[in-house]
Amino acid sequence: MSREEVEDFDSMDYITDAHAVIVWEPPEALLIDDFYIPRKENITIAGIIDTRIWPSQGGFPHQIFEPKDIALLASLTACLNDVCINGCAVLLFSKLNNLAIPVHCALLSSHDLPHIRYNAPDVILWRNVSWTSYWEKDIWILPIHRPSNIGHWVLCVVRFSSKELHLFDSLAEKKPWKHDVKDIMKLIARFLAIAHQQHHDVPTDLDGWTAKPLNVMPIQSNAYDCGVWVLAVIIAILRGCHVTAVHEHDMDHLRHYLRALILSIPSN
Repeated sequence: MSREEVEDFDSMDYITDAHAVIVWEPPEALLIDDFYIPRKENITIAGIIDTRIWPSQGGFPHQIFEPKDIALLASLTACLNDVCINGCAVLLFSKLNNLAIPVHCALLSSHDLPHIRYNAPDVILWRNVSWTSYWEKDIWILPIHRPSNIGHWVLCVVRFSSKELHLFDSLAEKKPWKHDVKDIMKLIARFLAIAHQQHHDVPTDLDGWTAKPLNVMPIQSNAYDCGVWVLAVIIAILRGCHVTAVHEHDMDHLRHYLRALILSIPSN
């Protein structure tokens, strides 16, 4: 693009034809992850619970976990916040980087979809997401927070090779996805357009996309474990699978495992 073309560029112009058909049937041949969550009685956590800072590395920005965030994982009934979701996802990505699969994944933030909904300028979108090199990845992992009285965490996995959005909701609700899928496709269109603006070779065909649920029955019976379920599925995706084999009785063990992962970061 010439300088004049870059100045006139607006990725909003590319969202008109971005849509996906929702098919309420799971994708075929789902791969189930057999990741074993260590039992909490086998993981000892000792020392002072203070702020832990994971330094910028591997292309990821630094992550800050304050005691109030870590306390959410110590509780068996606390809802996780965006620090827990985004930060733990980065730690899991780093821990699993010896596998081939994470290389093909772009780990997006729970803040990315709200930026699309509020029509954030291209420069802000690029600044917040360029570190992921998303234009090089076949799989995008997008955690989504739905505001409500207590809030609810869900997950979308964007798979370019099959032109599918894989939708995970531990409560298996259908209706909210109609709005979310529209915004997710807008996010895809804008991110690709911005990458093209930055002279990256990206796919531009947004026809023929479908959205399918990873589960059609609820797997959560309480009102507080949705974020932990999202992180369990992120583990499965990073391990090259589609869904997790963990059960509701594993959630407290997963909370403890994630808390130990944070506290393994050296204290400053």
